[in-house]
Amino acid sequence: MRIDVIDPKRTAMIVVDMQNDFVAAGAAMETPAARAVVPKLAEALKLCREAGIKLSTRRMCTAAMDPTWDCSMTCIRRSPIVTH
Repeated sequence: MRIDVIDPKRTAMIVVDMQNDFVAAGAAMETPAARAVVPKLAEALKLCREAGIKLSTRRMCTAAMDPTWDCSMTCIRRSPIVTH
């Protein structure tokens, strides 16, 4: 299958686990490669917003991270990178 045109109404950008635990310098699960992709991801998100493409973020969630959350449900708080 070849896609020549992206239809914004039928497309979504999904960002997974771009959160401080992985991206911030010195974080417990720091992944330098994740931090390196931040500028390119920010530009891609900007282009998606401008085109009207829906954005969705997902992040790892454990009760140890935030005991007020019901982590049996999908965590839908916005990741810091999406608002960057």
